[in-house]
Amino acid sequence: MTTELARAAGIPEALAAPRYSFAEAARLARVGPATSRRWIAGYSWRGEGGERVRKPPMARGTPRGEGSASFADLVEVAAIRGLLDLGLSLPRIRGIVENCRDLFQSERPLLSHRFRTDGRDAFVQLDAMGGELVSVLQGKGDTAWDEVLGPFLSMVDYEDEWVHRWWPGGRERTIVVDPRLAYGLPVVAGTGVRTEIIRERVEAGDSPEQIERDFGVSRRMIGHALEFEWSAQGARPKAASWRSRRTVSRPCHATRARSHASGNAPIQLQCGDHAPSASCVSTR
Repeated sequence: MTTELARAAGIPEALAAPRYSFAEAARLARVGPATSRRWIAGYSWRGEGGERVRKPPMARGTPRGEGSASFADLVEVAAIRGLLDLGLSLPRIRGIVENCRDLFQSERPLLSHRFRTDGRDAFVQLDAMGGELVSVLQGKGDTAWDEVLGPFLSMVDYEDEWVHRWWPGGRERTIVVDPRLAYGLPVVAGTGVRTEIIRERVEAGDSPEQIERDFGVSRRMIGHALEFEWSAQGARPKAASWRSRRTVSRPCHATRARSHASGNAPIQLQCGDHAPSASCVSTR
């Protein structure tokens, strides 16, 4: 089934295979669970006459298992997050993608290399000239591209004209999502080590030296993995795993300090960019 649907949508099977729950896709893309579900699975509502009106899924070429999302779905949801932040509604974003399907002759235009190379012309020049895309962009074509889609597309890698890799923190970070690695879960680039494993080891009390030795990762990589995981969780580590006094980094760093329950000296975990200072670490 996956092969047939992927072929119909013209995308590689690795991109179309279900890999995530809706909740997991929302966590990785940093959107609300309802947003990912509505984009991937569609939604319905009661019309004025009481009839049920349904919007089909925007994502095509993916088997619709119960609560399943593909890597292709994940990348699309991550891409539209910025458009939502720009103030465009989900129905309006649907209209943008539907117009782009016609313009680029692709079922999944946001994933195609042609969208990266020619998309700005569609968003900026057509916005100035008028056309169907203008009505859904509300005059925000240049902003939508320059501030949202352009920067997002700089964080993906292409193979055979399709997105195959996503760097969720940007290329300066060392975290990558690749459907061919670790079942599509985020890993430390060049190692295949899942970021969630590093977080679990740190929260269990392992020292940075132990993690470096066991997985062959650098202190900087550990910091990036923790930064990504704690940001994706939207919460700090549970209090049971940490002493009452701990240092917590601000968003720009993944600096953490933790004391063993036995009373040993705190273990300082840095992002590796520079030594901790008052400007990037707060104690509470």
